[in-house]
Amino acid sequence: MSRAERIDAIEQEIRSRTPRPSARLHISLSNPPIRTVYQAQMRISGRRDDVLDFVAALYDEVKGMVRPDGTLPLAVQAIESESSEHIQLLLVRDLYEA
Repeated sequence: MSRAERIDAIEQEIRSRTPRPSARLHISLSNPPIRTVYQAQMRISGRRDDVLDFVAALYDEVKGMVRPDGTLPLAVQAIESESSEHIQLLLVRDLYEA
């Protein structure tokens, strides 16, 4: 499975989950160095279910900001590590529309 296919599969799984903001209590958040002034990045790691449920809650918060092309301003940029029980994702949020 290619990198893009893996990211698409994770995003589909996230969208199918029930948002659970309380999962924040069980995950680790960090901000890697920002590459541009146009994007903010967030690294989220922890138990797979907690991470995916929390990301689903983040997606739920920005669902009113859908762009004309149907995408959200928040997306999984990379799956940095993954196992059956643990996952670490890098999310990116566009701060400005192109």
